[in-house]
Amino acid sequence: MTYLWDPQQVGGLAAVLLFTVLATGCVSQTSYELARKDADMATLRYQQEQERTQGLTATNKKMRQYVDELETSLRDTKERLARADKDWKDTRDELLKLKITQEQGQKRSKGRDIMTPPPGPETSGRSVEPDTTKRQIKELLEQLQQLVQ
Repeated sequence: MTYLWDPQQVGGLAAVLLFTVLATGCVSQTSYELARKDADMATLRYQQEQERTQGLTATNKKMRQYVDELETSLRDTKERLARADKDWKDTRDELLKLKITQEQGQKRSKGRDIMTPPPGPETSGRSVEPDTTKRQIKELLEQLQQLVQ
C-alpha cells in the first residue's frame, strides 16, 4: 500500500498540530480570563465613579443652598445695620440739636433773669429742664443701644 503521506510524518505533524492547538487554546483561555477580569474591574470602577459623582452632585447642591442662605442672611444683616446706622445718626443729630438749643437757652438766660429757653420746635413753648434733657438723652442712647444689638 502506498500512502500519500508517510505515517511517521503524519504522526509528527499530528503531534505538532496537537501542541499548537493546545497551546493556542490555553493562551486564548488565559487572554479571555484576563480580558474578562479587566472588563469587570472597569465596570466596577465606572459604578464607583458614578456613585462618587452622585455624592458630589448632592454635596454641591447642599453647598449651593447653604451659600444662598448665607447670602440672604448677609443681605438682611446689612439692611439691619444700615437701619441701625441711620437711626444712630438721627439720634445723634437730635441730641446735638437738643444740646445746641439748651446752650442757646443758657446764653440767652444769662442776658435775662429768666431760665427758660425760647419756644422752638423741640420745646413746643414749654421750658426744658436740664434734668429732663439729660433724661431724654439717656433714653435715646438706650434706644440706640437696643437697635445696635
